Amino acid sequence: MSRIKYGVVSLLMCGLTACSDGPADTAEQFLFELSHCNFENAKKLSTDLTGQMIDVMKMTGFPCDPNAEFEIVEKKIDGYQAVVSFREGTNKDSELQVIHLVKHDGVWKVNEQKR
Repeated sequence: MSRIKYGVVSLLMCGLTACSDGPADTAEQFLFELSHCNFENAKKLSTDLTGQMIDVMKMTGFPCDPNAEFEIVEKKIDGYQAVVSFREGTNKDSELQVIHLVKHDGVWKVNEQKR
């Protein structure tokens, strides 16, 4: 029964994200999905290239942590591109990390690639 509840909650969260137009919301949902090993949901929030990277992560045993916490610190939007800065955990001194996004057909998608 709890798996059904969890599936419904995950679908609702994806639906809420799809209605959102902010790159920070997409980045936050993407981090949530990855931390919970919901790879297919993370791919829905990603470009095709990033989706391929998620497939590799899945095959190589990505370490999931459903208790992970993320804090969105800043978002910078430049037309159809955005960079969202975040911290993992609650430590204000932890290193900032970034997620790159692109807006395609009115929807923000995570666009990570080797940089």
